[in-house]
Amino acid sequence: MSTFKFVPNSLPRHTKKAKKFETIEIGFYEMRAYFDDTKGSISSIDDDDEIICNLYYPYCQNQANTVQRLEGGYFDEQQHCFMWKLNALDKVKFVPYILNPEFIATTHVFVHIVNASKSNSLMGHSVISLFNVFPSTLVNREKLRTKYNKSFTDEDGRRRKVNDREFSSAVTVHGMHVGEIKGFIHAQSELVEKHRKISMKQRYT
Repeated sequence: MSTFKFVPNSLPRHTKKAKKFETIEIGFYEMRAYFDDTKGSISSIDDDDEIICNLYYPYCQNQANTVQRLEGGYFDEQQHCFMWKLNALDKVKFVPYILNPEFIATTHVFVHIVNASKSNSLMGHSVISLFNVFPSTLVNREKLRTKYNKSFTDEDGRRRKVNDREFSSAVTVHGMHVGEIKGFIHAQSELVEKHRKISMKQRYT
């Protein structure tokens, strides 16, 4: 009689490299939401409305923090979009229980956007990729790109290139594009910061 032990493919084991991290913290330091209020699929928006984002990350160490609420979205006349102040963004922190940068880089934060000034009416849904949160010396992005998309090339014009830690995602309602959410998301730990400095040094030498 044989006994088989199955290991799921979806979640990676902790490697020696991963064990170097005591913890990894995912957070935002800029977020902007742009809406096309001419689309009939979303409720009307006024400049003095408050926009709230409910952010869901399924791999949190503490399950109580899987969903976090980002309040205080206000309209910025200069940039013509809704923004959040840094002190509000600082309150949103996700701590993954899988300390594997390559795995974290393939995960996403799911966003549910509502208008708090209009009875929490739905403004849209979005998905923010964590693909850019780690420096290139820690996660080989080109390797990941070709791993998950064999036909990917740098000349692929369908892909919009973004900077380190930058994200840009569509906002949809019932499958219809109604806006975009943009900003910067980052991973923090002592080892990540060390690699970030190495990556910056390599870039400018």
